[in-house]
Amino acid sequence: MSSSVSIHNVIPLKKERSSTSKTTRKKLRRYVRNTNDFLENYFALITGRFKEFTVDQFEDFLIGLAREFVSEIYEPGARKISFSGLGAIGCLPLERTTNVLRDNGCIEKYNKAARGFNVKLQAMIKELCARCRGLRLRYCPVYDGLLKIIQNPSSFGKFGPWALLVLGLLCFLNG
Repeated sequence: MSSSVSIHNVIPLKKERSSTSKTTRKKLRRYVRNTNDFLENYFALITGRFKEFTVDQFEDFLIGLAREFVSEIYEPGARKISFSGLGAIGCLPLERTTNVLRDNGCIEKYNKAARGFNVKLQAMIKELCARCRGLRLRYCPVYDGLLKIIQNPSSFGKFGPWALLVLGLLCFLNG
């Protein structure tokens, strides 16, 4: 299962605390939950996590990791953090390819999990911004944009046969 990176692994704490706080305060941190958190760590038969947790419980677990990450970097001075939501993970090329029973369409239960996670992530951001002085959290929505590209690629320009390969690679790299 994915876990957040400790602030101690990112910023050497040998420096004086005031120096670390100044460095941390100026930088923008980006936090991305990977599609694998659901596709590989929850829905995959091999992990069996879907037997242990409901989707709602697993979303709460991931939100808890995000909250923990913010706490770890807020304390030494981080104030600017960007969170990327999940995309339409049920519409990724691999998921559609394996969905032969539904004519290779999107897998709605995967998309529903992504939308649910995104709603909870936005609520967490709102709550933490209200509670933590000077914290500037931002949400980067990717779900609708990715879904539009997947559902109607021709409206975004001409795509050759290589386009699906590039789209698949971008989805993989952006998690």
